[in-house]
Amino acid sequence: MVMDFMCESCGQKYSRQTYTVTAAKSSKEFWRSKQDTTFGTCPECYKKEQEEKRQNKMVKSGLLELSGSEKQISWALKIRLEKYEASERYVKVLKSKGIEVYDRLFAITEAKFWIDNRNSNFEDLMKLVAAMASADVEAEIKTEEEKESKAKMQVLLPENPVDETPVEVKVTEFAVSVISKKDEKIIEVCKNSGYTWKDGAWKKEIGFRTGPAIDRAADIGNKLLSMGYPVAIDNVEAAQKAVSAEYELECTRWISVPASDPNKFNIKWEGKNNELYETARSLPKSSYTSPYVEVSIKYFREVEDFAGLYGFKLSPGAIKAIAEYKESLEVKAVTPKKTPEQVKPKDGLKDILKSDTNIIDDLKD
Repeated sequence: MVMDFMCESCGQKYSRQTYTVTAAKSSKEFWRSKQDTTFGTCPECYKKEQEEKRQNKMVKSGLLELSGSEKQISWALKIRLEKYEASERYVKVLKSKGIEVYDRLFAITEAKFWIDNRNSNFEDLMKLVAAMASADVEAEIKTEEEKESKAKMQVLLPENPVDETPVEVKVTEFAVSVISKKDEKIIEVCKNSGYTWKDGAWKKEIGFRTGPAIDRAADIGNKLLSMGYPVAIDNVEAAQKAVSAEYELECTRWISVPASDPNKFNIKWEGKNNELYETARSLPKSSYTSPYVEVSIKYFREVEDFAGLYGFKLSPGAIKAIAEYKESLEVKAVTPKKTPEQVKPKDGLKDILKSDTNIIDDLKD
């Protein structure tokens, strides 16, 4: 039944449900003796007492204060404390193995995290925090790399700059990136140089056809400088080459061998060039399958001459195919065995006639 009492903490009247059992402290007589007297605490004071206990335990355990709204913090404190108490049996094992994930977990001070993960067990929380830690480490590494990259930047200023902000050119072994504010002229020169937009920058993937990354960075840097743009390049050699223009130009004329048919050459160049087309088509048994002029590998000598005359390069695959084809043509010197000479049969009658000039008795008259 519901009975009224006076709160021991605030002195305010409050009501609560009571239950009677045979035990002396829960009998009807017991509750009737307490009705309308100072007994227990009201719901508000009870809530405050529990909150204070959690705060005291949090301080003793070294847990950090949480951030969020008042309601979020109140709820999250309870959840975190429950997780903390449930995890205490794991602590010694984890710390003995040098695992820092445990410390990272209880270093999280966002109330929302604890509320969102209130139904997760300790093992799931550990896995989640481990993943978060990896992401944090990756972010830290990326930040440090960016700082290091900026520290290495070689800022080049043209005589009459058209802008104050340098265009950034970043170089790795496998790609060159151009980063700038939106500018139609910069976009055009990047596109014309074979760059594509990816992840917030104009990028050019590096392979055997492009030549070294340093030369490609120097090339785009030189073009931008010639247009009047300040350029910041994170590679000293590339920066020097961008100024001196002493770098290998990118070859756009290639002779390769398709993986599907290693017995023919594919001849390809950029843009429309009728002279190149007519000359390539004059090669023995050539054919055209867009965008290539195709020639059999057995005419490799003619193809090599064509490449030398018109500035084409042979791909590594084409060079290998030629070497293998040449090897297959090599004629090895052999010394054939002689067959035994035939012995002519002896003329017995002739020998007899030569050996004795006397007339045989049987032949005499």
